[in-house]
Amino acid sequence: NHEVLPKVVAFDLDATLWYPEMYQLWGGGSPFKKNNDKTLTDRSGTRCYLMGNTAEILREIKTSPKWKGAKIAYCSCTDEPTWADECMRLFEIGDGMTLESVVDIKEIFKSSKSTHFRNIH
Repeated sequence: NHEVLPKVVAFDLDATLWYPEMYQLWGGGSPFKKNNDKTLTDRSGTRCYLMGNTAEILREIKTSPKWKGAKIAYCSCTDEPTWADECMRLFEIGDGMTLESVVDIKEIFKSSKSTHFRNIH
């Protein structure tokens, strides 16, 4: 029984991997600081956190032999791409990995998901 898995697993950022969405941080935003509970705090004190099983899912795709060769893509039309980049560098997902260190393809700019997906295809 051979399981066929995708070659690319694409994730949105805002309200998919983390919350709140970057546009909701207006008046705050960068610089972000890491907290002991694996959350981030923006300059206005708003906490940002990874949603659900984000860390476990990304670690699984990156490290499990069954996902060998699969790529992780982030596709986002976030209003604040520089804030998103900072959050990707700071959010830790365990085993010394961050959101930034596990991504293979980044499509982070104002556009439709169709455009993002065409670019990674």
